[in-house]
Amino acid sequence: MEIGSGLRATPGFEAAGEVFLDSTQVSGSVNLDGGKLSNPGATALSLRRLGATGRLSCSKGFSADGEIVLIGTKVEGSMEFHGASLSNPGGRVLALWEVNVGGGIDCCEGFTAQGTLSIRNCRIAATLCFAETTIDGDLHLRGVEAGSLKIGPQTALLRAVDLRHSRVGVLDDVPGQWPAHLMMNGFTYDSLEAPLPVQERLGWLAKESYQPQPYEQLASVYRRHGHDEAARDVLLAKQRRRRTGQRLGVRLWGYVQDWTVGYGYRPFRAALWLAAVVLIGTVVFAFHQPPAFKPGEAPPFNAFLYSLDLLLPIISFGQETAFGPRGPQQWLAAAMITSGWILATTILAGLTRALSRQ
Repeated sequence: MEIGSGLRATPGFEAAGEVFLDSTQVSGSVNLDGGKLSNPGATALSLRRLGATGRLSCSKGFSADGEIVLIGTKVEGSMEFHGASLSNPGGRVLALWEVNVGGGIDCCEGFTAQGTLSIRNCRIAATLCFAETTIDGDLHLRGVEAGSLKIGPQTALLRAVDLRHSRVGVLDDVPGQWPAHLMMNGFTYDSLEAPLPVQERLGWLAKESYQPQPYEQLASVYRRHGHDEAARDVLLAKQRRRRTGQRLGVRLWGYVQDWTVGYGYRPFRAALWLAAVVLIGTVVFAFHQPPAFKPGEAPPFNAFLYSLDLLLPIISFGQETAFGPRGPQQWLAAAMITSGWILATTILAGLTRALSRQ
């Protein structure tokens, strides 16, 4: 069916049963504002393969008891559902699959839904908005591309949200408004609307079972905006969450890397460990000088250089080969040599990991 001008329903119209507009081509907008549709447990409004050169509006008191279906639909303007009330308990209230929208999709300003919203493989040029929205059902946003995604401070998402494999230009959200069950592996975004403390974002990532991609995605956005320290915090948190699912031996090695160099994202810790061990060695060996292997041929003893010789692999100041500790000092020397190799190994592993993410 083709309509040469816009399609506008009479304000306040009511319909019992399915309203069927499949394959309709409209030169203009489709306006169903204020309509009352009722087909409980079934399809209330079918707009499969609908084409409109204007906008689609189901707002200003619009309500539907049953499912609204848009599959293969193309709207050159925006889709407006602000203030609408959709209900289909235990089922879908809205199915938007393979839909192309030239503007945005507005489910803001009092939009309510009791049932699942399923938006899949859609292309939305502007904003997909859920500000001041209450959704008592799952929100599925799978394979969606949108200019931006907005989740406001008054948004109530009461069930699971699935963002997997969707892409938005700008993520404009409040991390605390996301539900406890969140799936976002493969979700990408180019920027964040408002900078927030990194701990808030880490709490957001913790809502999902561990996946590396969400951490790497957030870190890349922080780095792109020049927040390098926040990016390192995110990647460190990623390693710590990854560690919880590893075998005991791997976890223990992970703890060593964390304590010493923060998995390579806290390199200053290595300097502190080195300074502490060198200080202990310098003090002990200054008061308990080890005897020379060849008296008369050894260089003057230096407790500081001797400690560095024990601690730093490969590098030699000629002290360790000239003097040999005795008694309890042997155990200290062995501990310093072991510490040196552990620090060297963890620093190398951590820096390799950190540089590979640059």
